[in-house]
Amino acid sequence: MDALLATFVVNLWNRSGDTFAGHGAVNFFNQTFTSLAKIPYKVRRVLCDGGFYLIEFIEHLESKGLTYIMTARVYRPLQKRIMRVEKWERVADGIEVGDFWFEHENEKWNKPRRYVSVRQFVPERPQATGKQLNLFVEFEQWKNYRISLFITNDHESSPEKIWRDYRPRAQDENVIKELKENYGLAAFNMRNFWATEALVFHNFHNMIQFMNRKLFNKAGMSQTLQTLRSKYFIIGAQLGSSGRERVLRLSVTNRKLRSKITWIVKQIDMMPFSFNCIAVEYW
Repeated sequence: MDALLATFVVNLWNRSGDTFAGHGAVNFFNQTFTSLAKIPYKVRRVLCDGGFYLIEFIEHLESKGLTYIMTARVYRPLQKRIMRVEKWERVADGIEVGDFWFEHENEKWNKPRRYVSVRQFVPERPQATGKQLNLFVEFEQWKNYRISLFITNDHESSPEKIWRDYRPRAQDENVIKELKENYGLAAFNMRNFWATEALVFHNFHNMIQFMNRKLFNKAGMSQTLQTLRSKYFIIGAQLGSSGRERVLRLSVTNRKLRSKITWIVKQIDMMPFSFNCIAVEYW
């Protein structure tokens, strides 16, 4: 992957901690899709975690003709179906993949859909991802496996390709981790719920990503936020005035650094686009 291919937050909802993960999934997706339509990006496929494993959302993607791969919640009927998979393909030491078709015994699930299962043998892969399913513990030949399960409407690709296509989705978790730890958002809160979402989740994160790619390091690897913070952001300053204009006076004596900061500010002022912010409060 290109070292400068940064991940931008296109859409993110700030919600209370007791909100069901799949609540408003269709509305969230439509809002995101609308935002993407404003920039020159084409959606090749949709990758989702288990919070989006809802038949209403799956049917919505299918109605739009979008290819999806998402983590499936491994309910007991699916565990039994995984155990009946006859063909497992080895893709790496201790990792095998297989697929099958399954339809939930629920009238909403109106047709069979394709599932891809990944099993990892813990004795060979002690750090294996996936879950040790409760039904599998009862069987000697299965109890040492961790299982991951995906549902997809890609009927042509091999199970291995489906698994590998889904794996980059883990970058989303890294972005969330960065927001919480490097940006300090785990402890950040403004008086207004919507103001927190507008200021932090959209504008600040995306601006830093843009500046990292275009301004701070155009030659190679992106710098971490910790490095950027110590070099450019943690600077003593005094807010004053010059005539009728407000002026922020930075405590920078190094001429080279002062010139660099002046250039960065001018580049920000000439940004060719505005960052997306859809935080709205209804009165």
